Amino acid sequence: MASYWIWWIAEANAKAIRQVAEAISSPGGMNAVNLKVAEQYVAAFANLAKTGNTLIVPSNLADLGTLVTAATTMFKAQGG
Repeated sequence: MASYWIWWIAEANAKAIRQVAEAISSPGGMNAVNLKVAEQYVAAFANLAKTGNTLIVPSNLADLGTLVTAATTMFKAQGG
């Protein structure tokens, strides 16, 4: 029975990945990826700031555009 659930979860993940790939390939898809990366970047630093009293950040933290461009470049290099 456990193997059925593992298979079911794997199939659901595969379907979700195919849907995301299709969405990224559609018009405006890459813009959506850029927005999501930027949102997650900001949220990650917001969470870091909540968890401790010492925070080490990149020198270009304020340059969100550079981060999004770098992430997009890596994504495209991987065949995205």
